Amino acid sequence: MTATGPWDGTFERLLRSRLPATIEVALEPEVPLTHYGLTSLGYLELGRALSEHYGISIGAFTERAFRTVGSLWHFVADSQLERVADSQLAVRADEQLESSGPVQ
Repeated sequence: MTATGPWDGTFERLLRSRLPATIEVALEPEVPLTHYGLTSLGYLELGRALSEHYGISIGAFTERAFRTVGSLWHFVADSQLERVADSQLAVRADEQLESSGPVQ
């Protein structure tokens, strides 16, 4: 599936899989998720799926927290960047420990 917005195709596929089958319009970043028919249960399932796929933590995944498609995507993208940055810092710290030799 080709993404219809600034997000990747996987994000769109995961989101669309929680929407009513009749929703075949392009997803717009500023349109509320409820406009596309996302239900409370859909929010929970989508939060779990996004957490599992992207390796991020989505705490209170609610309609109020993530009102639009765009706000949800920005959260996912920002969380991925933070996760990558944290991983890079951890690798650097490990490399520094290894290069400093054994602790005496």
